[in-house]
Amino acid sequence: MNSARAFMKNILKTAIAMKLVEPFYPDKPHHPKQKYRLTDIGKAMMNMWNKEEESCNKKD
Repeated sequence: MNSARAFMKNILKTAIAMKLVEPFYPDKPHHPKQKYRLTDIGKAMMNMWNKEEESCNKKD
């Protein structure tokens, strides 16, 4: 990514729309301590990707 703005537009907003991550302060998007956490859906996706990666590495 070239910039934080591009990351926000291309990655973070998509992940929020897909309900993979959620902001700590959803009503204040410019909060100085804004952070994001994985949702249950996001955690399930991460587990699925990790298992798939492990199985691909075992094939090599």
